[in-house]
Amino acid sequence: MKFFLLLPLFICAKLHAQIEQLVQYDYRVTYDYTFQPDKKDSTIVVTEDMLLEAGPLYSNFCSYKLFQRDSVIYVMDELMKKSSSPPMMPRMPRPQIQYKIFKEHPERQMHYATAFGVKRASYHETLPVFNWQLEEGEDSIAGYACKKATTSFAGRDYIAWYTPDIAIADGPYKFYGLPGLILAIYDNRQQHKFTVTSIEKKPRVAMLAKWKGMYMQNFPTKEAFNAYADKLKEDPAQMYEQDLIKVSQEMTDQVVENTKNAIARFTNPLELP
Repeated sequence: MKFFLLLPLFICAKLHAQIEQLVQYDYRVTYDYTFQPDKKDSTIVVTEDMLLEAGPLYSNFCSYKLFQRDSVIYVMDELMKKSSSPPMMPRMPRPQIQYKIFKEHPERQMHYATAFGVKRASYHETLPVFNWQLEEGEDSIAGYACKKATTSFAGRDYIAWYTPDIAIADGPYKFYGLPGLILAIYDNRQQHKFTVTSIEKKPRVAMLAKWKGMYMQNFPTKEAFNAYADKLKEDPAQMYEQDLIKVSQEMTDQVVENTKNAIARFTNPLELP
């Protein structure tokens, strides 16, 4: 069952990146992320392929479809620089998960960015501290020998399986800090679960880019970001206010109504209030 937390945009907003530094990724890791969006209905489960590009110092985590979409936008942007006429925009992947998380381990900083309709918002904060407990137990995931650990985070208790064979202290979402790459992690009710599906040794140097643009809001704290997000969720019509393309009122009303319904059904976030 499809459960779009954020509906497709009316437009593909062109986002110009601000290049700040080069970063090194050593591994490309894909995870199957399954979660229960409605805390009262365990029959509805959403699945999304997620991508972690990780190195010893930096990592980037997002939906695989979002990674593909951004790659297409980058290519189209480069083509537009070389042509007087805009190229034909191909059909874009439709990610259900809109956030990106970038970790800077040397600075102990984390950058979070997401979309609300045509609006964009981001915040940065110090990396969370995980009180990991190394437990008895072994398993094998994707051909790697794994060890067990537990922790608590944002109102949930988690079980994690990590492999010392890959000496990168990182993992999906905001999780990190174990003596090896996290291959699986799930809360004790298994309402949110990340499980690795592939691991590639794929060194890549990339530009660290942060979103900016006319519909971008950058917040200095998570609290300020949450206040902005709450305001948009209370009045979803604000998510689609834009001046780049004329959209019929009927279409606007339908998208806003669909967004209201999706927000009402999403009662089980990974991070509990």
